[in-house]
Amino acid sequence: SAGKVVAAIDPETTQMVLFKHVTREAANLNVDLLTVYSNKSRKAIRILSDIRDGGVYICSPDILIEFRENFDFGSISDLLQEKLGSGDAELLGNKFATKLVGTPDSGSSEYCLRINSLSSYVRASQDFLQRWLYPLTLDAPVFSRAPSSFAGGSYVDSGADVPDGARRRAGVVVLDGAKVGEGAELDGTIVGKGVAVGKRSSVMNSILMDGAVVEDDCIVTNAVLFPGSRVKSRATIGDGCVIGADCIIGADFQLSKGSWISMSKPDEDESSDDDSSDDAGFSQADVSSYFSEFMMRTN
Repeated sequence: SAGKVVAAIDPETTQMVLFKHVTREAANLNVDLLTVYSNKSRKAIRILSDIRDGGVYICSPDILIEFRENFDFGSISDLLQEKLGSGDAELLGNKFATKLVGTPDSGSSEYCLRINSLSSYVRASQDFLQRWLYPLTLDAPVFSRAPSSFAGGSYVDSGADVPDGARRRAGVVVLDGAKVGEGAELDGTIVGKGVAVGKRSSVMNSILMDGAVVEDDCIVTNAVLFPGSRVKSRATIGDGCVIGADCIIGADFQLSKGSWISMSKPDEDESSDDDSSDDAGFSQADVSSYFSEFMMRTN
């Protein structure tokens, strides 16, 4: 739902007047001047065609009830688009305000991302490691609730075991209870609570969720390992792989790029929504909460 949109906004009040999702690089937005200037105090309208819908909506309870009881709309975005398109500037007495984030004239360096899928979770995690969420960074005082080590762009919790012989590059997080073996190499990777990384293993740009295990002499690149998963000795996990909860990759096995391994069997009759389980046997709601907990545990 975080797609490209064109919108018409009152620059003084930030009230949204028109809103439309587009699927092509160029799209027409018909602006009814009689509608947008029905408010006599309105001096100007700003048309934006270079923005994206962040998928984050802050609504009054009345709006949520209306959305729940109206089966014509598949999302809040659809409701917003329909109401504004029909000339309704308000819904149940509520105006539609707009918050622009990250635009050159927004006057801020704020960050906004809706985490409702595995890919958006990975993106948010990597953005955090690369300091795009500043001032929420690994070395921020807000996280310093316990002694920890932050050096060279990597963070190690005081309860983690990382020997001097393990190599850590920038963007590495090792949380409480994790254990890293001698000669292991970590780069741009989140190592969750209770995770074990074996001797001489290389883990690059990956996310190892709580309790995951990577045994000795493994290579893991651009992958996500869910809680309780295990990669046995000398196995290779290719780019874009996802290892579901409690799954085991055998010793010396080479997992092809883009592979998804899961213990769960997809239900073809089950519709997909924000609370459904993804192909890794882990719900999108859990993915969102895991990132939130990770942010708060980085102390």
